[in-house]
Amino acid sequence: MMNNETTTKGNEMATLITKWGSDKISVSANWAEASSQIMGDLEGGLQVADVRHDPRTALRKALEQCARHEGLDSDDDDVIEQIDAAMSFAAWED
Repeated sequence: MMNNETTTKGNEMATLITKWGSDKISVSANWAEASSQIMGDLEGGLQVADVRHDPRTALRKALEQCARHEGLDSDDDDVIEQIDAAMSFAAWED
C-alpha cells in the first residue's frame, strides 16, 4: 500500500499501478511536470496539470473509465466501493 504523497523520480516517468479484476491498470507521467502527458490506461489525453499533479486522481479516473466500459455506473455505491478497494492496493511500479 502506498501513502498519499506524490512520488516522482526526478524528471523521469513514474508509474502508479493497481488491479481492476484481473487487469493491471496503470498511469504514467512525470508528475512534477504540468505539461507531461499521462500515459497508460487513462483515456482523454490528459496532462498532469489536469489532475493537479496527483497520480492517485489520474488512477481513480482510469478505474472509473474501466467501470463505465464494463457497463457499470461509476456513481453507484457498490462500484465506488470496488474502485476504493482497487485504490487501496495502488503501488508505484519499479
